[in-house]
Formats: sequence, structure tokens, C-alpha cells
Amino acid sequence: MTGKCMALIAGIIGVVTFAICLAGIRLGAAFGTRFKKYAGIIGGVILIGIGLEIFIRGVFF
Repeated sequence: MTGKCMALIAGIIGVVTFAICLAGIRLGAAFGTRFKKYAGIIGGVILIGIGLEIFIRGVFF
């Protein structure tokens, strides 16, 4: 590939990444205001689930 083609591909990747990050920020803000009360509980449940998965994979697999 030529240098111009690589630069074009890198530019496209940059623009798509920026758009996905912007959408994530907006989605996070919307969920943050809507589920503010439950954020700690949801985060704790997710962390417990990840810990259990790691434990089960470590012991049984």
C-alpha cells in the first residue's frame, strides 16, 4: 500500500472512532441521569459477576 492510502485509512479510522466515542459519551450521560440511584448497585453486581466468572474458570477449567 502507498503512503496516501495508509493515511486515508488512518483518517477514516480516526473519524469512526471519534463518532463512536461521541455516541458513547451521549449514551453514558443519558443513562447516568436516568439510573443515577442504581449506578453503584449495578456496578457492584457487574463486578461480582466478573469475579465469579474468573473464579469458576480458574477452578473448573
